[in-house]
Amino acid sequence: MTTRQKTINLVIHLEGGLIHAVYTDSPLNIRVAIQDLDVEGADLDEIATFPDGTEFVGSIQSAIFNSMCIDEVFSALDSSFLTESKTADPQQENYIKMHAKFCPNCGSANIESYGAMEADGDLAWSHVTCANCSSTWQDNYRLESFSDLNATALKVIKSDSERGYWSNGQGWVFDVASATKFSISRLSLYLPAASAMDAEYIPLSDATDYIPNEINGLFAFWGWKSE
Repeated sequence: MTTRQKTINLVIHLEGGLIHAVYTDSPLNIRVAIQDLDVEGADLDEIATFPDGTEFVGSIQSAIFNSMCIDEVFSALDSSFLTESKTADPQQENYIKMHAKFCPNCGSANIESYGAMEADGDLAWSHVTCANCSSTWQDNYRLESFSDLNATALKVIKSDSERGYWSNGQGWVFDVASATKFSISRLSLYLPAASAMDAEYIPLSDATDYIPNEINGLFAFWGWKSE
């Protein structure tokens, strides 16, 4: 994948001086090397050495794509940073203001997209050409939301003896969120094994979590449904 994002923003999240995560607003695979020249108190297996013998404590972090985090942090620190990254120059700002209906080079409305739109994650892009000046460029899009969902009824597999719901990936789980959801039109005749042979399909809307509560070293479970 290629990207024409002019500015890649990073947020390094620390707690108590320790780096917990690195976030980015770019879909690229970004690795960040953390370097601390203060090696006092560090364990030997935490210390790296330059060819000249200089020691440092470091680690390599892979940046996690989280555009919401980037926007929130940069907005809180300096709103001009966020504005600059989204509207890099007047030409970009005018193109967006005119809803991409005119060539950013000559201003002609005789433009058209060619080829299929491509997408990666919540980003999409298409290639555009101007018949007037022969300029070409790439329109970039970001997923904002979905609409007109025509949701089908779903069911989950419940077992009181297993105190939970069936997950194809995890087996029996106590929370509804982790359970596998099945379309009514694709229900299997075969149910997973349960100790009391009580596995059954129930409507997703009727499912409530089994919440564990530790009492004297044993776990008791109650159904719980948030209002």
